Amino acid sequence: MTSKLNAVAAIIFVVVFLIGCAMISDRYPSDNQVASKRIIMDTYEQAWLEKDLYPYDRQLIHLGLPGPKSVVLWYVLDKQDLRQIVQPQVELCEEESIDQECEYRIYDDIQHVHLSEYGTGRITVRGLRPDRTYRGRVRLLNEAVEFTARTAPTPGEQKPFSFIAYSGFQPYVWPDRSQHPYVDRQTVRILEILKERAQTTGDAEDDEATRPAFTLGVGDQVYVDNDAAFEKPSALLWGKHSDQIRCSDADLTECFDEVYRRHFAIPPLDEAFRYLPSAMIWDDHEIRDGWGSQGDEKEKNNGVFKWTNYINQARGAFVAYQALRNPGLGDYKDLQPGVSIWDRIFRDAGTKDWIRDEVIYTDDPTAGKELFFSFDWGSASFFVMDLRSYRYVKEKRVISATQFEAIEAWLKEIESIKSPTPKLLVLVFSMPLAAGRPEASEFLAKALDSELADDLVDKWASVANIEQRQKLLCMFADFLERNKKTHRLLVIGGDIHASEITYWNTGDPDEVVAHEVVASGLAQTKFDKRGTIYGMVNRTHECDETSQYESLTTEKIEGPNFVEIYVDPRGAETSEEIDVRVRFYLASINGRFVRSKPNLNTGRRTIPLAEKTPELEPHIDIGSGFRDLILSTINPGDRETYQVTTLRDYFEYENTSEEKVGEEKAASWYDPDYPPPPAGPFHQAGEAEQPAPIDVEQEVQVQE
Repeated sequence: MTSKLNAVAAIIFVVVFLIGCAMISDRYPSDNQVASKRIIMDTYEQAWLEKDLYPYDRQLIHLGLPGPKSVVLWYVLDKQDLRQIVQPQVELCEEESIDQECEYRIYDDIQHVHLSEYGTGRITVRGLRPDRTYRGRVRLLNEAVEFTARTAPTPGEQKPFSFIAYSGFQPYVWPDRSQHPYVDRQTVRILEILKERAQTTGDAEDDEATRPAFTLGVGDQVYVDNDAAFEKPSALLWGKHSDQIRCSDADLTECFDEVYRRHFAIPPLDEAFRYLPSAMIWDDHEIRDGWGSQGDEKEKNNGVFKWTNYINQARGAFVAYQALRNPGLGDYKDLQPGVSIWDRIFRDAGTKDWIRDEVIYTDDPTAGKELFFSFDWGSASFFVMDLRSYRYVKEKRVISATQFEAIEAWLKEIESIKSPTPKLLVLVFSMPLAAGRPEASEFLAKALDSELADDLVDKWASVANIEQRQKLLCMFADFLERNKKTHRLLVIGGDIHASEITYWNTGDPDEVVAHEVVASGLAQTKFDKRGTIYGMVNRTHECDETSQYESLTTEKIEGPNFVEIYVDPRGAETSEEIDVRVRFYLASINGRFVRSKPNLNTGRRTIPLAEKTPELEPHIDIGSGFRDLILSTINPGDRETYQVTTLRDYFEYENTSEEKVGEEKAASWYDPDYPPPPAGPFHQAGEAEQPAPIDVEQEVQVQE
């Protein structure tokens, strides 16, 4: 009798919670109302108090992902130079030692791709030697800019390296409409940590891996819909379901450009990407919250898809600011060995038109060209999936048959290479593969028109997506069954505003088949704290009648963070012997700054991904028991809550009486309730003038 009453109470709890989410006020502009692009620009202008010292529309030059014989430079021009013709000049010298005198010479073997709408471009310097550091100077229009870049190692080389993964970069907060928007000090702190890691030339704890080789943006590197449900003037979309476009069709390019510049021009992030090569894939917030999972993506106005122009502008901005850094644009067929898509584009006289027509533009908003890519880095091979270009919940698809074929071709090529040394496969998703959601919650959220509905439908475990997830699981299960001694799988995900480590095994804890690392929440207005409070749930995934896999989350982190993954294949004769470790970098816990401390179990902050699933103690208290009851009532299965390791095992609170290092680094975005910092490298002397608050009531105008 008691269990039945508890079950009823659990269902009532879920229903009340979802009703509360559904009751967000519908005070949104109607379809015939748009905000002036000037309002959106003015909003960001107020967050950028030191525009004279670090103008947001200045020229930026970052490192793209290099190859074994090439380095890549990405740039965006100063906004006042958008109409200028760019003919880049590159000078290089190969660095033998850090103290050597560098003799630069003009380098002619370069490829240049330029997108004039945004003033962005990609410069590929070719004909270099693998695994070498080059110092260079690049001149776009005026002054030459110095850079240092390193080519990738030869594929298959057994050399240790590390890389950084992050996602979810929502830096601008607006807690009170009477205040101006700003980047709070927690975000400044984590960006300073990222910058320091990018600029390091050594590490006392891990001297076998020095500066990270590159960084992967796993999705949501830009939020174009920043708190859309709460009518934040900085958002390009408003509404509980982000369905009101606030920029006119004619202004969308400039609106997207404004948001992207304001993200990538934040000084510590800009400085990090000058030293650290980057590759990026998008997720929903580069487009619209829950894109492809809302169900209205194919709505028509007067026979024309409502979202076509908007999605094309979103695709254009993503390609211009992010995908130009990547080694591919969704290509895997019809290319000769050793020939990249950029080689083909460079040979085409109509480069801009080709990218616009073949890569960016789509008539069907849910059937754009997918922008996945793959690359090798020494003993590791990466495949980065695109989960947004082809997603459409009403047709139960996340990716296309083409992307499935590309993954199969990638695995087949890897399997065909007979190598005496083991290989690490890294599969990158913008959405965690293991994360689950109860079916009943998904049903209730949609029935109540809750703002949470698209989040639940987005998950791989949702009713619409579960079939494709099982297909992926089976594909890799079959591959690893044939190659388990020579290949190891690491899955990387993002999205969920928390970071974690999950073990996949066959049901036997000693038979681990893969690890999943989620890197999410570089900067957010809110973080997912549920995992650190209640632990996580053991989930069972069936591939076929003979294969059953369990996933168990063993670590959970919340707060502004990024993840660094260390890979050391030296001396490994089997895949299990490849040393893979994870390190979390965190700025704060619940708003309080933290510093890292040695882990008592491992002696270091890095967490080894072990061959066997760690033994965790069941977590039994009123909270976890109630949570287990809810889950087992509305979605029966093999579930038990465990006591996961939380971030407090790796970090400790800073002494508030000491100087808060990193907290006072940037006056441009300081918290209005916090004293402005003194003059320094990121700010000018004197107290910045507080801008007048934006009058939200006057920011909407009726479109003629």
